[in-house]
Amino acid sequence: MNVVLCDVDHTVSDAAWRDYLLGDWDRYHALQYMDEPITPVIALVEALHRGGCDVVYLTARPEKWRAQTEKWLEKNCPPAKLLLMRPHGNHEPSPVVKLSQAKLHYPDLRSVVVLLMDDRQDVCEAFSREGVTVLQTRKPA
Repeated sequence: MNVVLCDVDHTVSDAAWRDYLLGDWDRYHALQYMDEPITPVIALVEALHRGGCDVVYLTARPEKWRAQTEKWLEKNCPPAKLLLMRPHGNHEPSPVVKLSQAKLHYPDLRSVVVLLMDDRQDVCEAFSREGVTVLQTRKPA
């Protein structure tokens, strides 16, 4: 099994326009349906999917936003094997919650996950320490 873990906000979804709402998490997440896709990253995810990788979207968005997130992904991105989200009531930092969710589904990350794509350096560093190849994404200015 070859799994590609792919973040959502700022990786496949251009969330920069709503970053002024960071901290007001319900408003921030409620507006995600208006995000534009980041097409170069989505093209890479599509190529990996066509090449036989299972795409798993991994986001720190709370579970209560699952339906809206799935709808946006279905409209804009390659099909997902899974969508891993922040569990209800979890307030851990993004690197902690993302790593724990990934390990819950793939205990031996190094042998299953071929690539993690995420915009956050702290998340990329956490997965790199686990032996996972990472690609830190950045939207061109």
